[in-house]
Amino acid sequence: MNENMENNENLESLENIYSAGMKGICYDIRKGKFKVYVDMFGVRTHLGYFSTLGDATPVRDNFINTIRESHYPLSTFICEHFNVSFNKSLSLIASALKAFINRDDCSPDIGRMFPPFAISFTQDVFRGCGDADNLVSVGSARSLLSIQDPATDIIFGRTSISKFRSQNHIDYHSVINTLTQIANGL
Repeated sequence: MNENMENNENLESLENIYSAGMKGICYDIRKGKFKVYVDMFGVRTHLGYFSTLGDATPVRDNFINTIRESHYPLSTFICEHFNVSFNKSLSLIASALKAFINRDDCSPDIGRMFPPFAISFTQDVFRGCGDADNLVSVGSARSLLSIQDPATDIIFGRTSISKFRSQNHIDYHSVINTLTQIANGL
């Protein structure tokens, strides 16, 4: 009887998820639990399975708030998702920046903005198909923290290139030139 009551609670919670349009939580019928995930910077991060919606919701919210409240959201995300130190995340971001500005296609491709590119670059490094031997040193990468250019908002995932362009009334190539100058200084 107790198991039936729990199943009914889960089904009621499931109805609440669909009616509330809650992102990042779904009910896994096979496991009989709520699956929690976050889609951020073009990557899905699995956060676990939970018996109740009440247990699942704070896990998702805490993860998102940790990233959003960070002064370096992309670094924080890389630390959390790939289980690396802050310094390693800076090295990966600096290396991704160099790869981003040196790619063959530097056209304003909306789908390949810098944070998703940096995540994809990091995934390649961890899969062994990226250039892990030529990562920017931690010392050089830490210099990103002292740069006083507003373009660092793009590098650290605080804004997108398109938002940065509209807020600063500049064209795409000017943004790329600024990012190139920053990357060349690493």
